[in-house]
Amino acid sequence: MKRPNALSLYLSATIAIFVISLVTASSAHAQVPQTISYQAALTDANGDAIASGNYALTFTLYDAAEGGSALWTEQQEAFIERGLMHVLLGEVEPLSLAFDAPYWLGIKVGEESEMTPRIALSSAPYALSARSPLLEIGDGAGLTIRDQNGDVTHALGADGSSAHAGQVTATGFHVVVDGDTLISFNADGTSYHTGLEEYAGGILVHDELVVAGDDGEVIIGEANPENPTGEIGVRVNDADGELVGGLNRRDLDTGQTIGVAGRATKEGDLAGYFYGDVEIEGGGLYILSPDGDTLTAFYPDGTSYHSALEEYAGGIKISGSGNGIEFADGTSITTAPTGGGAAFDGVLQGTDLVIKDAQGNETIRLNSDGTSFHAGQERFAGGIVVDEELIMLDSEGRQLFQVTEDGIVLVDEQNFPVTMFNRDGTSYHLGEETFAGGIKLTGDGIEFADGTSMTTAPTGGSEFDGTLVGKDLIMVGLDGETAFRVNTDGTSYHYGLETFYDGINVDDSELVIVNENGDAAVTIGMDEEGSGRIHSTGSLRLGNSIVIDGVAHTIDSDDPLEILVAGLRALRLEPHTTSPNVIGGHRDNAVTAGAFGGTIGGGGANGSSNTATDNYGTVAGGFLNRAGDNTGATDSAPFATVGGGELNIASGESATVAGGNNNTASGNGATVGGGGTNQADGSDATVAGGANNNASGFEAAIGGGSSNTASAGGASVAGGQG
Repeated sequence: MKRPNALSLYLSATIAIFVISLVTASSAHAQVPQTISYQAALTDANGDAIASGNYALTFTLYDAAEGGSALWTEQQEAFIERGLMHVLLGEVEPLSLAFDAPYWLGIKVGEESEMTPRIALSSAPYALSARSPLLEIGDGAGLTIRDQNGDVTHALGADGSSAHAGQVTATGFHVVVDGDTLISFNADGTSYHTGLEEYAGGILVHDELVVAGDDGEVIIGEANPENPTGEIGVRVNDADGELVGGLNRRDLDTGQTIGVAGRATKEGDLAGYFYGDVEIEGGGLYILSPDGDTLTAFYPDGTSYHSALEEYAGGIKISGSGNGIEFADGTSITTAPTGGGAAFDGVLQGTDLVIKDAQGNETIRLNSDGTSFHAGQERFAGGIVVDEELIMLDSEGRQLFQVTEDGIVLVDEQNFPVTMFNRDGTSYHLGEETFAGGIKLTGDGIEFADGTSMTTAPTGGSEFDGTLVGKDLIMVGLDGETAFRVNTDGTSYHYGLETFYDGINVDDSELVIVNENGDAAVTIGMDEEGSGRIHSTGSLRLGNSIVIDGVAHTIDSDDPLEILVAGLRALRLEPHTTSPNVIGGHRDNAVTAGAFGGTIGGGGANGSSNTATDNYGTVAGGFLNRAGDNTGATDSAPFATVGGGELNIASGESATVAGGNNNTASGNGATVGGGGTNQADGSDATVAGGANNNASGFEAAIGGGSSNTASAGGASVAGGQG
């Protein structure tokens, strides 16, 4: 055995370390090599390569760059050719270290001192710590996920079972879009809906239906809590929970049978009752301000009240014995002053009649042109006869109403007619009318705007039996906004939260959840084969299981399970008695029929799909990659793996292409680490990277560079260009 001159050996600056580390849970798979392939160039003190020959070599692993403890050591006798050394560390003494901490390699040649400095191991040897893989796909064992310590965190069995190391909680069924919960069906029987709900089969409510808003609530129920002896159909509460109105069977205060009751905004004041059949005749005519104050009133006893100045263009005629004019100061006259000096005969020709108060202010003026002015309230016991039009103005000269030969017309501030009482007995009302004395219909009934009419009250009398024929049911909040609407076509609108204690039954249709724009976000229904279907235009999140009536249900089928996103397949699970196939990414990615245990992590594109043609083949991503030899037999090249990149093929058994492009690993156990257009054709051959390299010999290795060839068994090329 040759020895180099003392202290004349130097370790070259470039050291190539390669590790072939393939991990699988299958018992049929080859075990991970527990060795480190190590190469180094040895030179003398002048930098020349040492002479070729056999040398005694000692290798030691330390836990520090200097000093420290020796953790492992072995001695080998190796042939060094023209200064190039290539050994497999661990062939003599097994590498039993965990490789979970930094290590430094010391080298000693013969009896010489150990070379300095020690060499820090690169990341490649630490692949030996993959004895506890993060992900296992075993024969008939399903999918297993482990943490960094090798402990199982999730396991999906081929028989459909599952196990999870952490807590799994299913609190109900939730539909979530962009992080916002749109619908929740909770385990306690309650539910939450943010959008419009449509119920083709109707809704059955056993207790009360509450429509709540900021200004109050509308309650549809059976009993009136303020009057337990009577029944109520609908009651309306204000924001403080006080009853302000409803569709009742009885008076809110007296218990008298009524149809509709309400309260004004003033506390304690009744806005009106409709007591069955009530006549308007003799009830009087009242004109109110927007604040509810009486402006003008015509009473049943023939008197009237006027809050502002009245003008009578045709004059005033007072008839009847003892009737006259009463002034604000309490004085009155029953006959007109006689004319002609002290004897006023009541005739003024060409002269206005002016009446002033004690301060000299005009209170009444009767002008010779037929007009008059009245500063105070006028009362006409015998009525007023107007030949043309009677126009009433307020104190600012704005018209209130006018009386014509056709009838009485009430106008708004813009003189637009809002109410008309015609001489033929008809009337027109632009706004809502309140009749404190009720309404009695003696003619044809009520005709609605849609052309329908009603000539008799439902079930007779004034009681509402809950049936509307040809009419929608509309509930309006105190703010005037529609809170609840049930339409005759079967649809409904709900402004607030609806609670359905017995659930919702949708027959032969779909349950559609819409977004704020009214577009369908989630549709729950059936497909053409009658199977259940959930379609979402956005993301759809389900818990670890679907809970119905408190019972968890899992998916168990002999058919493949596909998950679609935006109508396109994103994940496909293919069952197999040995091991299922998991196919992600583009919809054209596939595992050859009959193969099992295949995995495609993702990637792929139109016309550029990833494929696994043999058992336990794996393609992690990229596109146009293949794991397997594609001969038609699914067991001829099992356990092949392509990590990513494009146009890469791992066609040998247990062969691996880590990435890059146009790389091929055809030998059994062959590996291509990356680069482009590299080939590892020999069994257990390795090409670490570079371009256009070919390792065709058994256990041949090329470290990198380009256009290099290692064709002999065990041959190695560190790099450079061939």
